[in-house]
Amino acid sequence: MDLSEMKIRAAELERLISFLPAGSITKKTVNGKEYFYHRWTENKKRREKYIPADELENFRAQIERRKELEQELKALKKQLPKAKSANLSAFITNVRTGKALRSFAASVRGYRRRECFRQLHDFVYGEPQDKVFILYGLRRTGKTTMIRQIFAEMSDTELAKAAFIQITAKDTLADVNRDLKALEAQGFRYVLLDEVTLMEDFIEGAALFSDVFAACGMKIVLSGTDSLGFLFTEDEQLYDRCILLHTTFIPYREFESVLGIHGIDEYIRYGGTMSLGGVHYNETSTFASKESTDEYVDTAIARNIQHSLRCYQYEGHFRHLRDLYEKGELTSAINRVVEDINHRFTLEVLSQDWKSHDLGISASNLRRDRKNPTDILDRIDLALVTDSLRKLLEIRNRAEQAVALDDVHAAEIKEYLDLLDLTQKIDVLHLPNVSTKSSDVKPTAADYATGLALGVVCFNVANLYAKHISIINHANLGFSIHTFAFMVILMAILNMTNILPENVKAGARGMQQFFVKYMSFPLMITVGIGTNLTDYAKVFTNPAYIVIIMATVIGAMIGTFIVGKLFHFYPVEGMLTAGLCMANGGGLGAAHRMELMSYAQISSRIGGAIMLVIASFIFGKFL
Repeated sequence: MDLSEMKIRAAELERLISFLPAGSITKKTVNGKEYFYHRWTENKKRREKYIPADELENFRAQIERRKELEQELKALKKQLPKAKSANLSAFITNVRTGKALRSFAASVRGYRRRECFRQLHDFVYGEPQDKVFILYGLRRTGKTTMIRQIFAEMSDTELAKAAFIQITAKDTLADVNRDLKALEAQGFRYVLLDEVTLMEDFIEGAALFSDVFAACGMKIVLSGTDSLGFLFTEDEQLYDRCILLHTTFIPYREFESVLGIHGIDEYIRYGGTMSLGGVHYNETSTFASKESTDEYVDTAIARNIQHSLRCYQYEGHFRHLRDLYEKGELTSAINRVVEDINHRFTLEVLSQDWKSHDLGISASNLRRDRKNPTDILDRIDLALVTDSLRKLLEIRNRAEQAVALDDVHAAEIKEYLDLLDLTQKIDVLHLPNVSTKSSDVKPTAADYATGLALGVVCFNVANLYAKHISIINHANLGFSIHTFAFMVILMAILNMTNILPENVKAGARGMQQFFVKYMSFPLMITVGIGTNLTDYAKVFTNPAYIVIIMATVIGAMIGTFIVGKLFHFYPVEGMLTAGLCMANGGGLGAAHRMELMSYAQISSRIGGAIMLVIASFIFGKFL
């Protein structure tokens, strides 16, 4: 067995030993019965754990196997020459080896691992593949932490052959090439490089890592935040000689599992990143302040794209975006797209005067908050706040733009955002806004006339059915159902079956609104003229009537309040629509809830029809 084979065997033995239990098995006799325990030393303290009888033989075999492997490793290490520590002064770049790596990885030993960590682990400890492993994604997504976790689980033998290189903007590919050759000459097997895309010539010469060093058996892991640069590298230099692992997307399930934090609010607060400051992954929260948030978006996305384009093929990949870059407006265009990421990527989005959609959404959400509603954002100087946000994000309005933006610019920016996996097309399903019309159809005069005719026809059909066809009305039950009830039911059937054209429905709605808005007052005057006020005066002189009125109103309020709570409706609004609307007029207007009129119509028309049927039966049968 030559030297290299002995080193490989020693590393394999250390790995096998780490999976087997240490210590010994002891026996205790209690009340004549024998019990077996696993005894080992941990942190200078003796520990014991009971071994079930059915697991004893297997556990004993594992203990013996560990002892055999430890003896073999001890004999093998006697044959190996003592490892010489690397001469760090001979390196040009920032290289860490040996004990420095153990200290580098010490603080992450207790961290939980991301789900994608297994892919990195399998590459580092698997068979040589003549490929490099690329770990890329936006900042604060766990890339460097996973590298440190790899070092943390290495045995002493493996760590002695591992190196970590922290690349800086002043480093060049020639510097890294020289240091890698020095590490290879000293027998280093694992080299992990962080922030490699900071090198100006990385994209053009990345094939060096796979064709020279990985091909010689060295495990090379490249990491960095410049995701676009890695994608250009794969396309132009590495081809199929690299394995890509993208860390940007962190689902809520993984966020909760890794960080041990429960709650969607925290996930949103930290932007779906591994940035819970001081708890698990990073020292400071990326989104703890406005400044850090702006800095993250600016460097992680806008400047990421510009750095890659500048370094790629001697700046030849800017294409139509070069003018924006040279005029200093590319950051503005990219940030505008990021701000409007929930909207279509169109020329209008880029060239319109900028307006923060998040500000409007926040104001709406605060007004509708169930626990602490507030209109504080309605009272701010919107123009001043919008202008401040625009300046912080380096977004220029149309009048300030030196280069005219067109659809080609928009398409190229979207292309780069797609490559970074920052965009996702989602089919949105939502309930209609009940405060607006259900249709955008503009009714014509003919539609209004058709709507009026529809109402007249439905009334006559309902009248005909009630008088001549209805089985209930002709069964001599002692009561009959009112014509209006049949009319409401007929209209509901027509609406539910959706057999009426939208323009006819719009015309019918228009006629209904016309009568409510313009005919209610004349009808109320007519009713008032024909009303005998003496009848109303009798109500207040008869306590029974007052009790009935109070019972009706209070019963409607309490009943709909309870039912509304059961179905998770707003109880007060349930009282207004389903309760009081059937007992009075003008309740929605007085409560400033006119947008609930469509719900009130359902409760009044359909619910009223049901009550009419029930009342017809009760009054006809018993009164």
